[in-house]
Amino acid sequence: MNRTLIRLESTAILCLAICGCNAGTGSVADPTVSRPDSSLALPIAPATGATTQITGVAEGVSPAAVVSPTNQTTKSEVRMTNQFSVTENNQKELLSIARQSIEYYLKNGKEQTFKTSDPELTAPAAVFVTLTQKGQLRGCIGTTAPREPLFEAVSQLAVAAAVNDNRFQPLTIEELGRTHIEISVLSPMTRVKSADEIKPGIHGVVVRSGFNSGLFLPQVWEHFSNKEDFMNELCWQKAHLKPEAWKDPKTELQIFTVFAFEEKK
Repeated sequence: MNRTLIRLESTAILCLAICGCNAGTGSVADPTVSRPDSSLALPIAPATGATTQITGVAEGVSPAAVVSPTNQTTKSEVRMTNQFSVTENNQKELLSIARQSIEYYLKNGKEQTFKTSDPELTAPAAVFVTLTQKGQLRGCIGTTAPREPLFEAVSQLAVAAAVNDNRFQPLTIEELGRTHIEISVLSPMTRVKSADEIKPGIHGVVVRSGFNSGLFLPQVWEHFSNKEDFMNELCWQKAHLKPEAWKDPKTELQIFTVFAFEEKK
């Protein structure tokens, strides 16, 4: 196994798309869960020493070197109301790092090394990298734990999304030019006492009871018209709990926000 994948396994590989993911501490997710949107959860082997492991379901949605002219500019979308964000220059930097990392790996079979002293890029961060082609998911891997510097996490996870998402064949160099990259940086998790503190359209949510847990990104709110349906689906489909388990005082609820940005389409 190459160094990239070894390092990612040590920090818990997470597969995810816009509609959410399954989670289990130290256990493999149920590979049989399906939804009307034809999304499918697939298992990933437990990561040694990891505190959280998530596998996901997918549907069509969502100092750097020179990159392709069609990918030099970005657009960002703030999906929350607090101060959590990434500067515009660093958005471009991270998207450039992600694309370069994939291209270098596909051509050379090894990682490209990046260096920066920017404090925003060197701070540990939880992040997801999503690849799409014509709006359809092509790969997505990330982590909910801030273990690596942001720029290194993006580099590693971009490569992993391209070649190690076992729902897809590894990306080829011929596909890279028509592959779109989106990066979602997660804020720290905050535990809440009840669902009353969860703000629809703003908060991502983790629900946990015993060894079962599940996560929805803030983008998932687009698929639901009310909080109860959102929470019921999170518990039932993602955490494999009873739909209304989130109402149980013993069930742990955590919230977070996401700053998502992507290459210009």
